Order: sequence, then structure tokens, then C-alpha cells
Amino acid sequence: MNINTAYNISLGCILLIFFLVSYFLGSFLYASEKDELPKPVEKETGFTVAPYNPDKQPDSLQHIPEPKQTEAGSPAVVKRYYDIPLTDEKQDYVFDMCEKYGVSCELVFAIMGAESIYSEVQISKDGDYGIMQINRINHQRLSQELGVSDFLDYKQNVLCGIYMLSDYYNRYTDFNKIAMCYRYGETGAKKMWDQGIYETDYTRQIVRSIAMLKYR
Repeated sequence: MNINTAYNISLGCILLIFFLVSYFLGSFLYASEKDELPKPVEKETGFTVAPYNPDKQPDSLQHIPEPKQTEAGSPAVVKRYYDIPLTDEKQDYVFDMCEKYGVSCELVFAIMGAESIYSEVQISKDGDYGIMQINRINHQRLSQELGVSDFLDYKQNVLCGIYMLSDYYNRYTDFNKIAMCYRYGETGAKKMWDQGIYETDYTRQIVRSIAMLKYR
């Protein structure tokens, strides 16, 4: 091999190595540029902020319906009233007072029917007043203890009757004895008990009336 041939081979190898080095270096730089993430472009907002108004609710709250009083699936509570000539409001008052004084409302309604046939303005010849026929002998005491001023007023009259029954409830457990005390007074009832009398036409009427009470 002469000198010219060796020189040409050496020069070719150098050029080839230079070409390869340049190729790989260029590829590396190009890949690095591709990996660089683009910067986010800021967008202009399409709305403006209104001044704060404490009296105005957001639309999302204005259209929400009011919550129901009972939970979903829970049965609705229905109050039932007796088929007697008293309005729901008047029966409600009896229910409330009976609960307060621990008296049976059925007994109260039966006594109303037996005493006055549910008449609120009735005054008997013996001086019994109102729907529960409160005798005048008890008026002064009940006025002092309960502040009652009108014995023909429905609520005041019912309060007196239930108040008196609650006293008998605390003494006796038998409906006949309680009814006899209410009708004849406790002294009169005790005289009858001493004679062996524990029921009368009046007490039997009360028991029947209670048994016959039915809902509307």
C-alpha cells in the first residue's frame, strides 16, 4: 500500500466519524427541545363580579324547596276526633287538659253528654252551669283556685270539670266511684257506698256512653 492510498483511507475514516458524531449530537438536541412543555396561555374571563348584596340569595339557593316536616317514608300522624257535637278545636282543648291533669278524655266526653247533652249554656234548676254542669256550690272555691270568672265559658267550664275529676282520680280507681262523686258529691257518694250502692242509672249511662264513643 502506497502513502497516497493510506492517506485517503485515513481521511475517509475521519470524515465518517465526524459525520456520525454530528448526526447523534443533532438528534439529541432536537429531542431535548421536543420534551420542553409549552407555557400555558392565559384566557380572559367572560364575567364580572357584582357588588355583594346580603339580601339576595344565590339562584341555586332560591330554587331549593322548603324541607318537609316528616322524613321520607315516615307515616304521617293523623289526630282522630270523636263523633260528638264538638268542634275539633274544642276536643283538642279537652285532650290537652286531660293530659295535663291525668284524666280520661273518654270519661269527660261521656259526662258532658250525660250532664248537658253537650250544651254550653245550660243552667239547671239546681244551679248547675255549662257543658259539665258545675254546681254553684263549687263556684267560689274554683274561682279562687283556678281564677275562673265565667262558668258558662266553654274552656273555663271544662277546666273546672276536669280539675274536679282529677281530684277524684287521685282518690279512687273505679270509674263508677269517680262518676258517683262527680254526680252526687263525694259526701253523697260515700253515703250510698255505706248502703252497698256502687252503681246507679247515672253511672251505667256513663259506662254505656264511653263504650259507644266512636271516631268520625
